[in-house]
Amino acid sequence: MSENVCVGSSILPLSTNKNKMKKFQYLEIVKMEGNKVVKRFDVTGKGERGTERLERGVNINLNHEEFYTSTNDSDVELTTDDKELEKEQDGKK
Repeated sequence: MSENVCVGSSILPLSTNKNKMKKFQYLEIVKMEGNKVVKRFDVTGKGERGTERLERGVNINLNHEEFYTSTNDSDVELTTDDKELEKEQDGKK
C-alpha cells in the first residue's frame, strides 16, 4: 500500500513527490571541444544559493574561451573523482 502525505487539507500520494525530485545534482566544468566534463562538483543538498556561489567562484578563474559550467540533475550518483572522471570520458570516445 502506498504512503500518503497531508498537505494543507489535501492528502496526496507520497510517490508523486518523489517523482518530481532528482536525487543528485552536480556542477560541471565542461570543455567546449568535444563537450567533455573535466571537473564535477557534488552540490546535492546545497540549495540554489550554494550552487550559484560555487559556480561564481569557479567562473572567476575559468578560461571561458575553452570551458563553460553547467548544472546536471541525475537519478544516479556520478563520480566526482578526477581520475575516475578522466577514465569515464576516455571511454566515451
